[in-house]
Amino acid sequence: MTDVVIVQTTTSSFEQASSMQQILVKEKLAACVQIEGPITSHYFWEGTFETSHEFRLSIKTLKHKLFDVEQFVLQHHPYSTPEFFVTPVLYCEPKYYTWLVQAIQ
Repeated sequence: MTDVVIVQTTTSSFEQASSMQQILVKEKLAACVQIEGPITSHYFWEGTFETSHEFRLSIKTLKHKLFDVEQFVLQHHPYSTPEFFVTPVLYCEPKYYTWLVQAIQ
């Protein structure tokens, strides 16, 4: 069960996050996508300190789907340099794991 990963990205609007999550789940790139926010992000961008409100997507998928998820995010994301973090899952409850695998087959 160590093939489960959570991909994290952020968008500037709930509408954009919602649109992305619907396609990710319908295209079976992810079993589940959670949207959190708004969150406040603070960062330097092109030499300027920025503060923005964003929405975080937590994309639950399997390692073998990562390339396709990354390509989807790069193609559909409004940012020129979107956040794309992958966190491995050390343990997944067996029934949830079975559901996750079946959801994206």
